[in-house]
This record gives sequence, C-alpha cells and structure tokens, in this order.
Amino acid sequence: MKKKLRKRTNYFTLMEIMIVVAIIGLLMAIVGPMAAKAFFKGKAAAAKMQLRAFESSIMDYQIDTGSYPKSLKDLLVNSGSKKWDGPYISKKSIPKDPWGNDYVYRIDPNIPQGYVIICYGADGAPGGTKKAKDITNND
Repeated sequence: MKKKLRKRTNYFTLMEIMIVVAIIGLLMAIVGPMAAKAFFKGKAAAAKMQLRAFESSIMDYQIDTGSYPKSLKDLLVNSGSKKWDGPYISKKSIPKDPWGNDYVYRIDPNIPQGYVIICYGADGAPGGTKKAKDITNND
C-alpha cells in the first residue's frame, strides 16, 4: 500500500505571533516618547524661527516709518503711513504658530526692544510649562 504523503506547510504559531506583538509593543513604548519629544522640539524651533522673521519685518517697518507697527497686520497692509514701503511679510496673511494659534504682538515701552511677540505654546493660553510654555522673541 502506498501511503499518502502529506504536504507540510509552515505556519506561525500563536505563541510566535504573541512574542512578535510584544516586541513591537516594547519598541513603541521606548521610541514613542522620544519621537513625541522630538516632534514638540521641532514645533518650538519653528515658532522661534517665525518670531525671528517677525522681528526682521518689524525692524524693516520701523526703519521705513519711524515707529513700530500697531499690529502684525500693519506688516501686510499700509495703515496710513506715507513712508510705508511694504508689505514686510511675503505671505498674504499673518501665519499662525505651529499649533494653529495666533501670535500675540504688543508694544511695550518697558522692554528694551520696545515690543514683544508671544507664541502661547501647545495650550494656546498665557503661562504654562513644558509643552505649554510660552515662547517670546525675548527668550
């Protein structure tokens, strides 16, 4: 009699699949927080770069007109100054911060620079620590 030869196929066992899933979970637990931290640092760096660009535009505005703009929108549209040589920002609107919030601009004679530009960070509210820490052009 001839014996039928069974075709042998190789499958993963449930235990092997569980081990692979556990290893992937451990890697995500280690790499995930580091990736999130790098992502936040990137947003904070982008906000600082945008603040520097605003400072440059405000300086150009101040040189041309002899005064600081009343708002960041004055960098885009002439608010009545005859010496205005703008627009001082190449975009069609004032950009939002990396978290999607508006930058805050205030003229403040108590600051040596004469003004402050603030990005309120991840929470979009004044104050805060870590991810919610405010970023200013005076930092």
